[in-house]
Amino acid sequence: MGDDDSAVNNNGSSPVNNQGEHIQVKVRSPDGAEVFFKIKRKTKLEKLMEVYCNRLGQSMEAEISKMIEATLNQNNRVKNIMTSEIYLKKKCEAALETVMRNKYLLQYKERYTCLQIWHGIFFIRNDCNVFKFCRSKCHKHFKAKHNPRKVKWTKIYRKERNKELSYDKTFEFEKIRNEPIKYDRDIYIKTINAIKKIDTIKEKRKMRFYKNRIIETSDKNINLSLNYIKKNPLLLKNTEYENVIQELTLNKQERDDTLIIKNTFEDDHIIFTKNDQDIKYKADISTISDKQVRKDPTKKQKEN
Repeated sequence: MGDDDSAVNNNGSSPVNNQGEHIQVKVRSPDGAEVFFKIKRKTKLEKLMEVYCNRLGQSMEAEISKMIEATLNQNNRVKNIMTSEIYLKKKCEAALETVMRNKYLLQYKERYTCLQIWHGIFFIRNDCNVFKFCRSKCHKHFKAKHNPRKVKWTKIYRKERNKELSYDKTFEFEKIRNEPIKYDRDIYIKTINAIKKIDTIKEKRKMRFYKNRIIETSDKNINLSLNYIKKNPLLLKNTEYENVIQELTLNKQERDDTLIIKNTFEDDHIIFTKNDQDIKYKADISTISDKQVRKDPTKKQKEN
């Protein structure tokens, strides 16, 4: 093997040097020999690999060596071919790229903060969490580190308080796949058709949940109002109307008494005054009742 690209260490100690332009990795070949070789640094892949290894709690070199050993052992052609430096380097780079693009990227966890999650700003944090913001308002709240569980218009707040459908079998179709599937046209067409059907079923179940929730709340409000009326029956009585009628009846009696006392000898005059008072009393009561009917049109319909 060349001194520039790779080196074999007989003592078993790994001369790791990550400060330069290469990453030095120890790999065990199918023959049983331990080989040290270098890989060119790729900035984006290297950053992703560092985050992935930090989450696992392992060193970057050990994780890469495991992946390359797995790829070498899976391939039977390695046993027939001599383990050359070029072959190992190609396998190592291929393993890095597949891990970064497939294994690591599939471990993203979506965390929504907005109510409308299908458009807007898309932010990926270093700890593999994805945040979607529908507008700048939501992004400002996220930068200020506000808790979305305490704001009423967020999706998490509504799901926690059972205002939206949170637990259903339709949500189980969307999962993290750790093993990428090879492209197939038939599978692709079937998945697209299945997604459309799942979306229609999901929308129907959401509407059903929403209608049932409104019916339950309306029933609760009606029961609360009925209980309140039972406890306070005086609220339904129109005290003003009753007080006015009582005053009119009292005034009529007082006037009748005074006229009888004053005009004991003038019978005709007493009769005429009594008739006038009766007519006036009936007119006053009719006007009051008309006002009540105008305020409450339900009474008029019942009378008809």
